[in-house]
Amino acid sequence: MLALLDDVPGVADSRVDWTGRRFLLELESHARADAILPQARVVLDGDVRRLEPDEELAAVASYRRGEPWMRSGETVALSHAEARVLAQRHGNEAAQAIGLDAQQTARLIAVIEGEVASAFERIHAEGRGLPADQGALFAGIAERTLVKSRSFLTAAQVERLQAFAAQGMWGR
Repeated sequence: MLALLDDVPGVADSRVDWTGRRFLLELESHARADAILPQARVVLDGDVRRLEPDEELAAVASYRRGEPWMRSGETVALSHAEARVLAQRHGNEAAQAIGLDAQQTARLIAVIEGEVASAFERIHAEGRGLPADQGALFAGIAERTLVKSRSFLTAAQVERLQAFAAQGMWGR
């Protein structure tokens, strides 16, 4: 998505904040924001508006303070880091809840991380941001994790993991 914004005539550079909801466009000296906004709406395929002046000043100030505003390509790295964090948290919660040993826990965390990272990569490739129905996203991650876990968990453990996943373990 950022690469497409960078291609809009008059845009010198584009960045997105860590939430994926606010975009910072640096315009070329000759460009006018009111001419860029309609094109940004097309690229972002949604309800796009220029921030109110006080919001705009706060966003630019956060960028200048060094808060994370990522360029095209950097968001994938952030998503991979987030996949690791989510996998650690949810994998450890699941392992504790269903009684896995250390080796099974490590393998479960690796599977979850791989599935979350793959889902995030698909989202990046589509270029539309997180889907509105994140429940379906996490249900798919849980289902693929259950399938892959059958190679190192007993049938009873897989059943307990399935029951744990049904409680929304990846949607919290």
